[in-house]
Amino acid sequence: MRSWGQWGRQRWFFAGLVCILWLLATTIVNVPIASAGIKSVLEGIAKATKKSGNDVLQRTASILDELGSHTEESLLKANDLLKAKPSSVDEVVDALRKAGIQDADSFRKALGEIDDVQRGLLKELFITSRQVVERADALGRGVDEVVSVARHPDGLPLLRMMQDDDAFKAVLDGQKRFGDAFVDFAKQVDQAGVVEASRRFDELEELRKVAPDKFDDVIIALLNSN
Repeated sequence: MRSWGQWGRQRWFFAGLVCILWLLATTIVNVPIASAGIKSVLEGIAKATKKSGNDVLQRTASILDELGSHTEESLLKANDLLKAKPSSVDEVVDALRKAGIQDADSFRKALGEIDDVQRGLLKELFITSRQVVERADALGRGVDEVVSVARHPDGLPLLRMMQDDDAFKAVLDGQKRFGDAFVDFAKQVDQAGVVEASRRFDELEELRKVAPDKFDDVIIALLNSN
């Protein structure tokens, strides 16, 4: 027969095992937004945005999804172009709530695990994505075109900088026709240069065949030819 000491040790063992399993289950359930890191919080915001029931926000989610595929380094690099201001947990939650995300408060813990610079960037990425969707829609352009530009680490900040409607559309058209190379070019010139390049896409296409690996040199030479 087992002694009371043996039964006691077994009971403590099973109780400890249950606690460990409960902790593991809780961790697994909360993985999307509980682990520290800007990417994990961004992915959580994208999921919440999809569930918002708001058409603009649901389309915004597709851009956030694309941004979530970037590395943490490239996301933080975008901070320089977006000029995001450091933000508190309350400021980010308030921005999400005002946009229509009902479970914005559920992000408090995750937001508290990243610093104020990362929080400011997250808020700016969310707000900018929504603004770009609204602008693309107003210009009769699809969100899929914006998503294509957002695949470039500097794509979303670049679209925000294009205050001129023709320049905004030129970036969408240029990326569709020439890929990321056009986004890289557009970062180096002003809006007028982007628009002028879009007017000469056919010429650029022919010139690019001559020097496919020197896109920037070809397009700048074309713009300087007048």
